[in-house]
Amino acid sequence: MSEQLVDAMLHFPSFPVIEYELLNPQHRVLQSLLFPISGDQGEDLGYGITLRDVTREKELDKMKLQLLSTVSHELRTPLASTKGFTTTLLREDVHWYGPLTASLLQCIAEGGENGL
Repeated sequence: MSEQLVDAMLHFPSFPVIEYELLNPQHRVLQSLLFPISGDQGEDLGYGITLRDVTREKELDKMKLQLLSTVSHELRTPLASTKGFTTTLLREDVHWYGPLTASLLQCIAEGGENGL
């Protein structure tokens, strides 16, 4: 029996869910839940344990985080350019002439299209 389970049985008022990573014969992640078993008269009979394979759930969580990270990065890139060009155009200490203003606005428009 694992040290974590023994510790849970002896010291916790409520029993935590404990995860185990198995490497052989193939990688698996198991979740265990320890629970007390009582008799008809309320006497303590011992403990029960459930084991659940959560390997696929962990893999899906990892894939979801990677997708969110990628989407976040892809959205930030054009937004950073758009913010920079917009801030530049809004500066009050610089006077822009037509062709440069048009060029900066074109960059903003292209950044918005690239983000779609």
